[in-house]
Amino acid sequence: MQIRFHLMGTQFLMSESRQAWDSSRKVVARVLEASFPGSDTSIFDSCMGLLIVFNVVLMVVETDQSVDCENCVADWVNTTNDVLLSIYTIEALMRMYVFRGVFFLSVWRVLDLVIVLTGWAGMVLQDLGDTFSQINLLRLFRILRVI
Repeated sequence: MQIRFHLMGTQFLMSESRQAWDSSRKVVARVLEASFPGSDTSIFDSCMGLLIVFNVVLMVVETDQSVDCENCVADWVNTTNDVLLSIYTIEALMRMYVFRGVFFLSVWRVLDLVIVLTGWAGMVLQDLGDTFSQINLLRLFRILRVI
């Protein structure tokens, strides 16, 4: 198998024999790599892109609701944010499992990981008050993945 990754604008290929992989790693790789028939477009990446677009819409709703009152965001918005953070966490873990050390050579994957980790930090630290509310601004970087 050849693993493609970008480093400072240059695409690299890294070869590794899949025969040495355990069966669960092969399955996860197939999920990540599956593409639409007759296309190179990844089904998994397309689904994640749709989730990110939905997340952007949700952030607009959340911002709109918090204009009048900071603590007036509907419970369904907070619950949906938690579910999306869990999905993004699973995505990052899947990619780390398949790509291993090469995962950290992709700027986009590292950015995703930082966003996920700050999301979890924001959840843990939300009880400390407004000091950490700015951490949620990092979620906006997910929009870059759609572009």
